[in-house]
This record gives sequence, C-alpha cells and structure tokens, in this order.
Amino acid sequence: APAPSPSPPFSAPELLRYVAATSLQFGLLTAALLALDRFVLPGIPLPADSPVRAALGAAFFFGMTLRSQALSPLDARRPAEGTLDRVAGDARVGVRERVYPGWTPKPAVFGVVWGTIAVLRAVSSVMVVAGSGGVLGNPATLLFVFQLCVGDTWNYINNVECKYGVSASWVVFVWLMAVDTCFEYWKVDPTAGWLIAPLPIWLAVATALVWSTWDLSGRLPLYPYKASDVRD
Repeated sequence: APAPSPSPPFSAPELLRYVAATSLQFGLLTAALLALDRFVLPGIPLPADSPVRAALGAAFFFGMTLRSQALSPLDARRPAEGTLDRVAGDARVGVRERVYPGWTPKPAVFGVVWGTIAVLRAVSSVMVVAGSGGVLGNPATLLFVFQLCVGDTWNYINNVECKYGVSASWVVFVWLMAVDTCFEYWKVDPTAGWLIAPLPIWLAVATALVWSTWDLSGRLPLYPYKASDVRD
C-alpha cells in the first residue's frame, strides 16, 4: 500500500462532520430553550422579576455552560484534570506530542478562569433574559448557545482528535463568536455585556496559546483532513 502523504489533502467530509455535529447540538439546545419558553416557564407561579426565578435561570445557564457537550454527537469532553489536553483515559500511541511555549499558564489557572467565566456567563445570561421580556430563547442567548457548540466541537478537534492545526483554525472562530456574543449581550443590557467581556479576552489569550503551540509542535495542517492521511 502507498505511504500516506506528508501533506494530507483537504477533506470536505471531515469539515462537513464538524459542521453537522455543531449544527445538531445547536438544534437540540435551541429546541430545549424554546420548549422551556413554551411549556415550562408559563406554568411557574412566580413574577418575571422574582429573585427565585432569576436564581433558577442562573442555575440553568451555569449547568448548560458546564455540560453543553453532553448533547454533542462528538466526544467533546474537556481535558483530564491537571492537563492541558487529552481527555481522561486517552492512552493512544503515535499521536504527536504538543510543545507548549514557556509562557503557558499552569493547568490550575485554566480551571479557575473557566470556573469564574462560567459564573459570569450564567449571571449575564439571566440579565439578558430579563432584558428580553423573560424569553430564554432570545437572539442574544441563542448566539451564546451557538458559541458553546462551536467551542465543544473545538474540544473534540483539539483534545480527542489532537489535530493541532485544525484546532488552531477553529479556535479563531470560537473567539469571534465570543466577541459577537459579548456585543449582542451589551446591546440588550450594557452591564451584561461587561460581565461577559472576560470571555473573549481570555479566549484571545487561549487563541495566542493555541497558535504558539501549533508553531512549536510541527505545524500540522490548518485545514480539515483525515488522520489516516498523515505521516509522522
């Protein structure tokens, strides 16, 4: 059999797989929000400005932020504790190891930052819902949900497939979606926009880290390709 090409060809099916998975996850989460708006929220005997209702909304968005990957058809698990990549139980051989730049934050820093951002996402989302007439599935929060889905697909590309070049390209999309989400939140409620602003700021740092790591780790292709077409 011929040896795989060192420069694998672009794979349209791989790109379609990422797009389809992201779209399906977004559709499921959107359906859940719309169902809550239609069938659940009208039956809650609390005024729209009730603190209890706000707390329930914050808990919902906080949970969705942490567990949105459960509805992804891809294995979008986060990295194992104490690592920057690779999901728990990943013991594959032959996957090129990453070389990180010297300024890479410690793994614990990522946990603290993402935990804080999860809280800010939840609080700002509740504020946007309040500013949108109590509708969970409003345009701003749906954009936020789409950003979560794009990020979950990046988790799969980066941590499971370990396609460092594709993840470098995809993370730019994740960052742009975060910037757009921040802007849309700000248009509904400026305070909510400021609260969620650490998200695109931190993702800018993460994007720089991903691209620096790609540069140091052999510059794998930036476009979607089949892993079987790559030769170490």
